[in-house]
Amino acid sequence: MAERVALNLLQRMCGIATLTSLYVQAVSGTKARIVDTRKTTPGLREVEKYAVRVGAALIIAPASMTECSSRKTIFAAAGGITEAVSRARAYIPHTLKIEIETRNARTG
Repeated sequence: MAERVALNLLQRMCGIATLTSLYVQAVSGTKARIVDTRKTTPGLREVEKYAVRVGAALIIAPASMTECSSRKTIFAAAGGITEAVSRARAYIPHTLKIEIETRNARTG
């Protein structure tokens, strides 16, 4: 009995990974990104997220991560606002908002 359950679970995860990979391939060469959703089967969240990663999709950040904040000192160290934002984008999920704190629109 346990063998059948294990095989069913393995089939499900392989199906998720395969379908995810097909979607990722379908949008390759475009600016589109395939990301997972927070909707998973109860009790299977971790293994389903793993299957999505195996399929090469992006994983959405945890709900507690809602934005990326920076300040003037960070901009100066990075060589300016544009460079700081580019670097931030390279390291955070695209679903996160980047918030820039300035005194006014001119000073940056």
